[in-house]
Amino acid sequence: MVLVQGTLKLTADRAEASAPGGVIRHVTAYGNPATFREQLENGNGVVEGEAKQLDYDTVERNVILTGAVEIRRAEDRIRAARLQYNLDPRTTLAEGGDGQRMYTALRPRRRAPPETPAAETTPGEQP
Repeated sequence: MVLVQGTLKLTADRAEASAPGGVIRHVTAYGNPATFREQLENGNGVVEGEAKQLDYDTVERNVILTGAVEIRRAEDRIRAARLQYNLDPRTTLAEGGDGQRMYTALRPRRRAPPETPAAETTPGEQP
């Protein structure tokens, strides 16, 4: 099963959807693993995630991943028992399971070097 909505793509072995009024509101996807991939705007990369179960709310625009969760963006990684990923704004809330820890690896972003101030000179001096 593959579901695409805008920049979001879900893949799974099987899925169930609720569509009140003929409009899909909620999708529950199951797989080994079920996956999602979101292309970020302005070419800022992709966010990818996988879990045993994905619950996608098309109106609230969030994905809840449950069971053997991993989410990745570039070299950043989060592993947890449960994770909520909000597409607007891009935020995450991760939880460990009973007796389980979460794992987070965030690579520092490179900063632009500070600008060097222009040398000050007094009239008649050379820099």
